[in-house]
Amino acid sequence: MSKRIFAQIDKFIENEPDLEIDDLNNYIEEIVVNDEIEPRDKTVLTRYSKVKNYLRDNYGSEITEAELKIIRPPGDIVERVLESDKKIKQNKTNIKFDQEIVDKLLSYGSSKNIFEKFIFLQFISGRRLNEIAEFQYKIRIAKGSTFKIKMKLSKKQYTKDADTDTVQLIPGIIENTEFKKKLKSVRDLVEDISTGDLNKRVNRYIKKNIRTDLTSHSIRGFYAHYLFHTNNPENKNINGFLTDILNHQCGTSSLNYSNYTFEK
Repeated sequence: MSKRIFAQIDKFIENEPDLEIDDLNNYIEEIVVNDEIEPRDKTVLTRYSKVKNYLRDNYGSEITEAELKIIRPPGDIVERVLESDKKIKQNKTNIKFDQEIVDKLLSYGSSKNIFEKFIFLQFISGRRLNEIAEFQYKIRIAKGSTFKIKMKLSKKQYTKDADTDTVQLIPGIIENTEFKKKLKSVRDLVEDISTGDLNKRVNRYIKKNIRTDLTSHSIRGFYAHYLFHTNNPENKNINGFLTDILNHQCGTSSLNYSNYTFEK
């Protein structure tokens, strides 16, 4: 997003010694929504997200989390985006996978091919490619569980009281200590490659060697639905299970994975 908007916010705050959060909210709407470039609805939502992160990072001592919740896009824009997303999801093609594909992904655990290593670690943990590749997403061994890890995730805001999420590995494949070693190994190999470039390479490899309609994002969906069918001891419903296993903050995010089908 243009630094112009951040600069405008800085100037507004500097000129308001007795800042009221409602006034700031109204001003942000004016410069974000009523911009002369006429941004699309999704662009507006993205801008609001970045603005809130900017305020959190630069004015965290002045603006509380409760006040940040007041800063939100107009309801009609949110409703239009939700309705649009709903239609897109309803028209999504089902992505089917079976045990043969699962076995192929698991066989990558002993591979020396860098792309297969990444695909394996993604499938075992259900993590996004950037969470596998980048050192900033720190990992710890979860105590008392052989197939769980503690990890920072890319789409989460953390506090000192809760600075990681618990991630479930597919049980019975590799233990958490071995997963951590493999993770460090692949991160060392791609330290000088941008995550965007790596993602393109992994996607090309998947389309050529697994199936043309799949991407690295598909591997995350495979992980979640495979575990739903093979490791759901509490017998949770599909959306509740996906929300938990993918570490989503709300159930609506898990709807993005509703079009996967595991055929035993």
